[in-house]
Amino acid sequence: MIQQENTASTNDSLSADQAFDKFFTPPKKSPTEQEQKLEEQADIFTIPAKPVDLTAYSWGKGATILLVHGWGGRATQLGSFVEPLVELGYRVLAFDAPAHGKTAGTQTNGLEFVEAIKTVVKKEGSIDSIIAHSFGSTSTAVALNEGITARKIVFLGAVCHLSITFTIFSKSAKLTPELEQELRVLIEDKLGKDTWQRFSLDKINNLKIPTLLFHDRNDREISYQESVAINESWQDSQLILTSRLGHRRILNNEQVIQQTVNFIADKQDK
Repeated sequence: MIQQENTASTNDSLSADQAFDKFFTPPKKSPTEQEQKLEEQADIFTIPAKPVDLTAYSWGKGATILLVHGWGGRATQLGSFVEPLVELGYRVLAFDAPAHGKTAGTQTNGLEFVEAIKTVVKKEGSIDSIIAHSFGSTSTAVALNEGITARKIVFLGAVCHLSITFTIFSKSAKLTPELEQELRVLIEDKLGKDTWQRFSLDKINNLKIPTLLFHDRNDREISYQESVAINESWQDSQLILTSRLGHRRILNNEQVIQQTVNFIADKQDK
């Protein structure tokens, strides 16, 4: 769904069908040693869902903060937020999306991401706040627009336009204009012709949820202009631009974590 850094160049003869498979196949990377330790401390359980059951992780007790990873990520990738939130009396919940982490599958898509988030929130009954990364932010916004609720949300390296990530992918895959159009049609056949509009966060401008956006100026995967576009169109958002953290190191930056925790812990109405 989203172009990953260090993606190998594809063959010039890549067909539309092959590109289609690649577009919907997230890369899988092994968790870090820190993530493995965090996983050992978690209460791990299964959430029944479609098309596959979701592997979920929980730490602490109290009002629930939901962590949503991005394309090619995993639940524990946002693990640096767990300890400070648990220390403040929150319960932190995370899950592996379909075809990610320990959840089964090899291919998935944005609609399944959105439905996974909806399923988790429905199972929980209520969520206090949500912290999401990259395409997880996009899927969270769509889920919020379609009925789930949260008191506050935090997006890191958010994707505003699925259409832009499609263009990035097509360029990386070295697709000709003809193949790019063929791929676009295949995607629309699978997800619906309205998918580009549905996954455009600057069009979701009716949410009145306090939102904190972080994006790095040096993010080579998702331009910080994506978060600028969200911030300009949303009613109650604040954008903080960082430097030299890229698309993933931002998840472990102490200042970003502390600002996030302070934002969520502030119960005063804005």
